[in-house]
Amino acid sequence: MKKNSNTGQSGLFETEQIPIVKKEKEKREGDYVFDLMDSLTAPVLTFSQSWADTIPKRMLDLIPIARMMALMTKSETATDEECVVYIYTRTLEAPMSSEWTDIYLHLSCKVLELRFGEDHWNELKASKKLSEWLQSKLTGLRNHIYRKRREYLKGRLKSEEKVESVGKPTKATKTIPNTAHSKPAIEQASFDF
Repeated sequence: MKKNSNTGQSGLFETEQIPIVKKEKEKREGDYVFDLMDSLTAPVLTFSQSWADTIPKRMLDLIPIARMMALMTKSETATDEECVVYIYTRTLEAPMSSEWTDIYLHLSCKVLELRFGEDHWNELKASKKLSEWLQSKLTGLRNHIYRKRREYLKGRLKSEEKVESVGKPTKATKTIPNTAHSKPAIEQASFDF
């Protein structure tokens, strides 16, 4: 390494140059397991649980698949499918602003076309591209859903860990519950529309 020295007072500020190396945030093994559990078992978030039983089954079935695809692309936001379900339950509560209506129509048409080959763009007069403003509002919703979803999963895992650890001396015997084949739970998380 090259040494820098200040000629004024010899040796006073003599230092080695340390190369700056940007390190990518390394994930621990537990992070990968949590991400996988998040994709497959985290609850589906809704604006209102009152309407959760009206969510089309084909949409609910898509969510774990969409989450896995997002995980593979290292996306850390909610998927289009999750946003459609969330906004769907919001539409049944009260009228929405035209901005959120445009976002909902855009996402719904996009998901229906991509996942089911159904073209509803013209009949719903939905925009194929969102403006920057609408995209920023959607990004806020995506981040909210993703953050809340992971919070719910962490809470569930902690409570399961507490139940399993009662009477057991160590955490080494902890097992991960097999919930991959069960229907995803539905949780409510409010968002300011």
